[in-house]
Amino acid sequence: MNIKISLILLIAAALSAALVCGCTTSQPASPEQSGDIVNVLEVTASDPVWHTNPDGSCYYVSQIDVLNVGENAAKNVMIRCHLKDDTGNIVNTNSQYYEVIDAGDHKGFTVTIDGDCGGKGKFTIVAVATQEKQ
Repeated sequence: MNIKISLILLIAAALSAALVCGCTTSQPASPEQSGDIVNVLEVTASDPVWHTNPDGSCYYVSQIDVLNVGENAAKNVMIRCHLKDDTGNIVNTNSQYYEVIDAGDHKGFTVTIDGDCGGKGKFTIVAVATQEKQ
């Protein structure tokens, strides 16, 4: 009976992960997510596009957009972009720093993250913004 319940929980977790993976990620940063957020930063990441280097290694490219929907400037903003495989494990990370993102302003950038060549179509990029407490 315990094996049956464990199997059901495992399948439910896998389905939940599958629903999250492959989607454009939109994560408003909030105090629950990053601890020191004063302004609200909304982060979106496009689905990663798989590429091959001339040496045979692979990388993924995604477009990231960070919008400050708060009433004040966001200072010392760090956006961490994580390439995750289909099981939710972080494969590689890349970060982008902005000294200031004014209220109502957005910053967009392209992130490139090295990854496994066999994972074409199985990866997502999750971007999370943090900033200093004001």
